[in-house]
Amino acid sequence: MKNESLNKLLATLSIFFLATFVLSFFVSKKAKTAPKSSSTALLNPNKTGEVSSIEIGRGNHSLLLSLSNGFWYVQSKIPPLVSGSELSVSEKSLVDKKLVAALVHNASEIRTVYKISSEVKDFEPLGLGEDSSFVFFSSGESELSKIHFGITDPLSNRISFRTEKGDDSYETDDDFSQFLSSDSDYWIAGELFYEIENPETVKFSYPEKNIDFSVNSSDKNFATVSHSIMSLRHGALRQRIDVEGSFVVAKIEVHSGKGDVSVVSVSRKTDADGKSAFFVQKSSSMNIEDSCFYEISEFTFNRIVEIFS
Repeated sequence: MKNESLNKLLATLSIFFLATFVLSFFVSKKAKTAPKSSSTALLNPNKTGEVSSIEIGRGNHSLLLSLSNGFWYVQSKIPPLVSGSELSVSEKSLVDKKLVAALVHNASEIRTVYKISSEVKDFEPLGLGEDSSFVFFSSGESELSKIHFGITDPLSNRISFRTEKGDDSYETDDDFSQFLSSDSDYWIAGELFYEIENPETVKFSYPEKNIDFSVNSSDKNFATVSHSIMSLRHGALRQRIDVEGSFVVAKIEVHSGKGDVSVVSVSRKTDADGKSAFFVQKSSSMNIEDSCFYEISEFTFNRIVEIFS
């Protein structure tokens, strides 16, 4: 009996020591391969106020966000059709400044980063090769930061990245993917009167229906009308060739308490089947550099008419 108990004890101890050895092996291996962490920002926090342009793209397709007179604009960089020719840029469209502020904030926030490679050969597997997504922050002609972004690990929700210089690759919490779109429509301010604050007068003219409407802040229905107008949004950006053959049918004019005036002209284009398409174009006393055309639905146009009827 004593020998049997001793054998069981020895067997138990053997299993325990074996399990301890195996566990220590994996812990040791994990400790050796675990990425080193550090705290840093992808954009110098002291330089955020100097950012005047941001280029975002993937490969040779990119867009440019630029600051002018207090407003941000987006332009698509159009690759040349003929090799060796210069890039061309599209017209400027007004940008939602909250999106830009969020991107700059995330880039300048002190964050934990993990070094995962120090070899160039790992760029491609990590999605950090020549066709990787990139964000370049600049101040005038001076470059502030150049970051390339790669794949996101679905388990850790970390995105790989590298700087323009060096062979090191890192990863960090992915709060950047939503900003890596080189589609202008993502960045464009959707509100028709985005630049206007505290409207005091709203006017609408639609000659075809003999509508010539004006309401100001002293009128009882002003709050309802102004709220409805300021909530209106346009659709996708359209090329000038898309609006050829259209003509202006209505205008909306909004005056602010500061004396600023913005006018949105509504154009209509009717095809051979009698189907109408509507577009809007804005002009402003605020030196807004956005003269692009945007589509609006027929429903939205009818809604505008309804507001002023």
